[in-house]
Amino acid sequence: MATAPWQPPAAGAEVARYKERVKEDQLNEKYFRVTVIATEASAEGLFRVKLEYGFNINETDVQLPEWTPGVVLKPVLQKAAGDYHCLLGFDAGDGIFHELYEIRAENGNVRLKQTKGYFKAR
Repeated sequence: MATAPWQPPAAGAEVARYKERVKEDQLNEKYFRVTVIATEASAEGLFRVKLEYGFNINETDVQLPEWTPGVVLKPVLQKAAGDYHCLLGFDAGDGIFHELYEIRAENGNVRLKQTKGYFKAR
């Protein structure tokens, strides 16, 4: 039985989240946290990403690649090797994780780096 294609929720809704407690600071309750948030243009692949490491909080927009017509890509976050490290990718409805960005906290700073690219074959 086929499942219905994924559709993004209303703008401002949380789509995916990754959270890991900062171990080095036992006095305060700080987290490395990545949250993917839907926008008005999420059906076209545009999402807002909130990056947090303790009190260092930033937001940026990411654009998922174009895929086959009628397919809305669902953002997915996965744990990566090491502390404060995850991958942002997408599922095209086939249950396969397609990596797109690496997100890592180092020396109190959060870095988002594109690791793969996808293009539509013609």
